[in-house]
Amino acid sequence: MMLAVLGLVLDDSLTRLNALKQSLSFVINIAAALFFLFSGKVLWTAATVMAVGALAARAWRRVASRIQPIVLRWIVIAVGWW
Repeated sequence: MMLAVLGLVLDDSLTRLNALKQSLSFVINIAAALFFLFSGKVLWTAATVMAVGALAARAWRRVASRIQPIVLRWIVIAVGWW
């Protein structure tokens, strides 16, 4: 939605608008993280589990890019079924 609004408001290429959207999203997420960090309402156990999951997903993305598509499809099916 942010990209659509930027496209309506600014007259620039889609690539540059997407870069701007990514930058704005980064700043917004940092501000939200700082707000929650200092609010004292963070469940650190849940936050740790989510951080480990995010790091695992990032590592999996690198592995998945090297696997043949049919093998990757069956891995996704197996994990989803489990």
